[in-house]
Amino acid sequence: GWERIPDPEAAGWIHGLGGWASVRIDPTTGGLVGMKSATTGRSWANASKPLAQFRYQTLTEDDYATWRSDYLAKDCDYEYGKPGQQTAIPTPTHQLVSPTLGSLWRRSAVGEPDALLLKLEIPQPLHRDAGAPAAAELKLRFPNASGEVIEMDLVLINKTATRLGEAAFFTFNPSLDGTAAGSWWMDKVSEWVSPLEVVDGGSKGLHGISSGVRFDVTSSTATHAPSSGAHAPSSGIHASSASMHASSLDAGLVVWSSPDPFPSPIHKDPDLSEGASFMLWNNIWNTNYINWYPFAAEDATMLFRFRLTTS
Repeated sequence: GWERIPDPEAAGWIHGLGGWASVRIDPTTGGLVGMKSATTGRSWANASKPLAQFRYQTLTEDDYATWRSDYLAKDCDYEYGKPGQQTAIPTPTHQLVSPTLGSLWRRSAVGEPDALLLKLEIPQPLHRDAGAPAAAELKLRFPNASGEVIEMDLVLINKTATRLGEAAFFTFNPSLDGTAAGSWWMDKVSEWVSPLEVVDGGSKGLHGISSGVRFDVTSSTATHAPSSGAHAPSSGIHASSASMHASSLDAGLVVWSSPDPFPSPIHKDPDLSEGASFMLWNNIWNTNYINWYPFAAEDATMLFRFRLTTS
């Protein structure tokens, strides 16, 4: 069964997960700020480079104005924006907010994979006045026989529907052994593409992906990644000494740079130091999309599944 860890901050590292992993949870954000492998000795996260971090965002008219000036033709305010939203009470502000850790539970049972359950608390004004869920749960499973794999289920509970601009993200921002060195790649129709190799004027900051994204630490610099299957490293990254692959069955969009839902920048490269953020939802589009989510009450609680693999 599940046993509660009474003081996660005092507990520090949680060892022996899946026979290979030790993790540390930040109680102020619910993110993984430590992940070590007993097999390889590698460390993949720290306080400034967390993994599996859920964040909710509220937007303002200034956010839309910046996007329109960068991306659109003139006179598109009513097509791309939320006219009148700044008259809402309370006045919307730009926020990117993490939950806090309400409680932490561990399961270690014969016949079941080791698991952690994080019960996350979200500021209630965001649920009442914007579109945030009332609460969230993140389950981390460590299958013993599957190598260095973490299966993640993010459950968002009782989301509010809102017409005000909003988005939500689940971010992976790895750092191998505390260094910033590494290369990001994204699977685009079974070809590994660098986020830095996108045509000028294209959606450099927002991408649809296939199998996921990967972060490689290499002993030599790779310039191109030819296609060689969704999960196999290409010849351009054979020198990889360590790799992390993040994928989702439910979230098919990835944001580079600081998370926001807009398809920008378009003329400068994204800031990859912010990691890869899977976009869970947004409501910024006024044409051909619903203007709020959930559109039906039965969708107010939702599940997003992720898989993290290191080698």
